[in-house]
Amino acid sequence: MIEQGDSEGAVEAGRSAASSVEALPAAAGAATAPLPATAATGADAAAAAPLPAVLAIGVFDGLHRGHRYLLDRTLADARERGLPAWVLTFNCDPDELFKPAEQLAKLSTNAERLARLEQSGVDGVWAVNFNAKLAALEPRAFLNNVVAGAFLPQAIHVGADFRFGASGSGSADELRRWGRAAGCAINAHQLLCNSGQPITATRIRNLLAGGDVQTAAELLQKPYRVCATVVAGRHVGTALGFPTANLAIDPALAKVADGVYAALAYLPDGRRCPAAVSVGVPATFGDLPATTEATLLDYPADAGDLYGEDIILAYYRYLRPMQAFAGVEELKAAIAHNVVQTRELFADGLP
Repeated sequence: MIEQGDSEGAVEAGRSAASSVEALPAAAGAATAPLPATAATGADAAAAAPLPAVLAIGVFDGLHRGHRYLLDRTLADARERGLPAWVLTFNCDPDELFKPAEQLAKLSTNAERLARLEQSGVDGVWAVNFNAKLAALEPRAFLNNVVAGAFLPQAIHVGADFRFGASGSGSADELRRWGRAAGCAINAHQLLCNSGQPITATRIRNLLAGGDVQTAAELLQKPYRVCATVVAGRHVGTALGFPTANLAIDPALAKVADGVYAALAYLPDGRRCPAAVSVGVPATFGDLPATTEATLLDYPADAGDLYGEDIILAYYRYLRPMQAFAGVEELKAAIAHNVVQTRELFADGLP
């Protein structure tokens, strides 16, 4: 169950689809009203008493292995206490309020993030509307008005680097002081490590920016995926014998390094196709803008174009850097080799 705090402090409940949560406009004020234990709407939600619970608080962008560890600790604590486990998060990444889309480098859309949190095994997800008024709350006001306004938390789980309140001025130490006064156990977990390094969204973004999609997938526990819209292109791929889908990707999502990748494309009709994907400037053809182009393998010739449709690309392997070739025939040979590499990767079947 995903529930949404609205501008009057009530909770709009029963949001089982994260996309419907994402579509709601940001509230004009902080969400401070009590939260019901079960789905309710309108006045019923606003009148409910604060809910005794064990909380995990955070943004959870990408829901990576470190986040999964935090949620597992929250669930175990909640079961031991005989209380429901809830996630308190936001309807958007707070950075969206302060940065242009091109600087966000998100690992998931808001809809995907909330949907995966709902499917994580917790008993509920409360997505607080994040807006300028909420962002301006001092740390104690956030804890007293938002957290304690909706819950009677018996325990709260966060990462050791957790920041909250205006300009991120609140720390885990501030949270502990509040917890002692409120009778709430505070668990600020050390970050889970892999290969001697903490697992963080920033680390994963850096891996993607370096083309290491395999290590990123290990930390995300799934291949990195982007949703893209098929747009009209230059039709050069068709002329070369390799028709491509030219893709417009949400600029707020993290970018992979320029290069050619083996990927899996999820099509609007539910089919999946292996895809050889080029990302970046097609240098062989001169001074052209960067593009993302996917050669969809085994896409039926009579299936029609996909213009205006959304597809999902999951990046599985980096194949080679973008480069300028001496001529068209050399380029065609390179593309053909990338197609073979992609087919070989999925030779035992699509995951």
